[in-house]
Amino acid sequence: MEVGVSKFHLNRVFKHHTGYTPRTYLEKVRINHARQLLQTANLNGIEIGFQVGYQSTSSFYKAFQRCNGCTPKQFQVECLKAKKYK
Repeated sequence: MEVGVSKFHLNRVFKHHTGYTPRTYLEKVRINHARQLLQTANLNGIEIGFQVGYQSTSSFYKAFQRCNGCTPKQFQVECLKAKKYK
């Protein structure tokens, strides 16, 4: 698909309006969706990674850890502990 501008210009305009590059924005959207699924769905990290659009398990795990400071499993365990003590 073409939008009639260079990818460099598109990146600049997108970042100006959102504060993120398109790639970083997409990663944040995917990881936020993964966080929601980890809290509510009975799926493992591999299934969630594929469901939110990652084609590689390692890419998903690295992105998740970069954004959250923990692995998807650690995040899920902490969420379960928090629910248990409410």
